[in-house]
Amino acid sequence: RSSAEAKRRSSAGSKWTSLKDAYHRPTVVDAGGGTCTFRGSQYKFERIFPAESSTAEVFSDACEAGVRGVLGGYDFTLLAYGPTGSGKSHTLLGGAHAADATDAAEPGVVQRAAACLFGAMGASAEGQTFCVHVSALELLQEGRLERCVDLLHDQATVVLRAGGGGGGGSG
Repeated sequence: RSSAEAKRRSSAGSKWTSLKDAYHRPTVVDAGGGTCTFRGSQYKFERIFPAESSTAEVFSDACEAGVRGVLGGYDFTLLAYGPTGSGKSHTLLGGAHAADATDAAEPGVVQRAAACLFGAMGASAEGQTFCVHVSALELLQEGRLERCVDLLHDQATVVLRAGGGGGGGSG
């Protein structure tokens, strides 16, 4: 996120090769067309945030509507994906997680989501009750293997399965 290379690439034009995966294959992003090809699969996206984007901008543009939708009964998943050093932790946790904490005053998207959600819950009609379930998972790549750990439960390994029939993955 803050590297000079990321800044150069984000302003280089609509089509650029951004990063390489663990097998040194390029990820090609076509910002103008809203697509990303990674490991032979093509993904669609709505927006690329430039390296200089604030966490407030990312939250406002990409997360706030989803967080507010939770109060209407919708599920919401916040996902940050990318190689080491690409800004995932900074975006999610803000400056406070950094060793030098130079921008500790900027809360991350997670803190902003919690403040938004609990603020809206506090302002809701009296007598209304809520039940909030939160998961914090991290996908780790160790050599050619990937594993998922639960960050809220002593980094226990999580087995991911595809749900049957959609809607919450339980099926």
